Amino acid sequence: MRKPGLCPAAGSAGPGVLHRLLSLGLCALIVLGCSLPLRRSKPPTTPSLRATVIPTQGSGRSVASTKSVFAKGRGTVGAEQRAMPSPTPSPVPTQTLTPAMRLALAQQAAEDGDYALAIALWEEALALAEPAQRAALAISLARAYMEEQRFPEAIARLKQAAAEASSPPEKAEALGLLARCYEARGEWREVLAAYAGYLELEQDAAPYVRLAMAKAYEALGEDAEAAKQLEAVELAELPPAERAEVLEELAAVRRRLGDDKGALAAYESILQFSRLPEYRALIQYKKGEALRAAGREEEALAVLRGILQEYPNTRAARSALAALDELGAEGVDDLLRAEILYRAGEYAASIEVLKRYAETHGEENAPRVHYDLGLAYEGLEQYPQAFQEYDLLIEDYPQDPLAPAAWMAKARAAAAYGGDPSGLYHEFAKRYPDHPRAPEALWLGGVALERAGDWSGAAAFYQRLAALYPQDQRAPEAKFRQGLALYALRDAA
Repeated sequence: MRKPGLCPAAGSAGPGVLHRLLSLGLCALIVLGCSLPLRRSKPPTTPSLRATVIPTQGSGRSVASTKSVFAKGRGTVGAEQRAMPSPTPSPVPTQTLTPAMRLALAQQAAEDGDYALAIALWEEALALAEPAQRAALAISLARAYMEEQRFPEAIARLKQAAAEASSPPEKAEALGLLARCYEARGEWREVLAAYAGYLELEQDAAPYVRLAMAKAYEALGEDAEAAKQLEAVELAELPPAERAEVLEELAAVRRRLGDDKGALAAYESILQFSRLPEYRALIQYKKGEALRAAGREEEALAVLRGILQEYPNTRAARSALAALDELGAEGVDDLLRAEILYRAGEYAASIEVLKRYAETHGEENAPRVHYDLGLAYEGLEQYPQAFQEYDLLIEDYPQDPLAPAAWMAKARAAAAYGGDPSGLYHEFAKRYPDHPRAPEALWLGGVALERAGDWSGAAAFYQRLAALYPQDQRAPEAKFRQGLALYALRDAA
């Protein structure tokens, strides 16, 4: 399945054809060059050999269609090569380009991102084309105009292509691109008309087209029509991400229409196949809000509390916490509240909650409180306070499972504070040699010393990492960096 307007331009040369065309063109140029005298006493002055200027549609500029076009970016064109105004109102054939060469060069210019050159060549080709070729050329030209954000010119060419198309797929492609141009301009009625014409000819991209039409109806404030389009989408034809997008859009439209039951059904459908924690939390939150709107408060409370328990590290958890507070819900643990506030970047609020917890619970969960306070102070860049909390955990609760994390956090904070964290990393690796993060500590210590220019210290850290943890993924790089550090140390001596 493909989206409308995203397929290659009809009739455009494939890679093999393009290479053959370029080869033929180069051969022709070589033969032409070999047939000319090695030197002329003066440049030719006959009108037939002067550069012809091709006006570009919708623009006040002119583009030279002979050598001056291909000399773009290679220097200034000489006086004898400058484009001269043509007395004729329409393009005439370029002396040095065959039709095949012109099309190949236009395609190559578009692939290279030189849309101005592509437009000039395709405009010239379109003016000289046979009727059967005009629609395909107009589509290619319109694509280039779209890349340049020149939507009025693109619209004009796509209307031409739709009128002159020789097959339904070609006309459908033109209409799909036309709809996208109108979308860029916010002309929603025209978007709907173009997509409706597309659907009469092509059904491969119907789910994407109906979603786009629904959004156009939403932009017009016509939610009932938007719902009809979304309900007509064949969801089974869509990958999970697009299926979820359609259902989420449908749920939003139904809620605006007051159809909370329909919205809940759409959210439930998403939860049946969605697996991403962040997205599931978001949909659960929206489901909870729909339950609140439907007056099913107890069910809403259960859903919102579930988000806090299952997905505390998500952005939706912060929204769920706010909703629970609005509902006056009780029983939200302060440690969980502080964690959610911290994850949301509300460090000061998190500190306030943690201090309140410490006052009311004494030594209960004290290691967790100290660690979370350290993280929150670190988030506020209040490093002395962060060090104090980490030290309280390390010194008073050395056997607690959070103690190793406190060492690593303290080292990270020391580096952020402008200090040397290598001693802390060394102490971590010494105290917890079997900890999964021991190789990481040695690596980070070596990197810190390397950045400080302490080559001897850095080499020692890298050597220890490679020797003690040869299976670690950083070990090969540690050996390499050890060698570089020793080399730098020798040079310094």
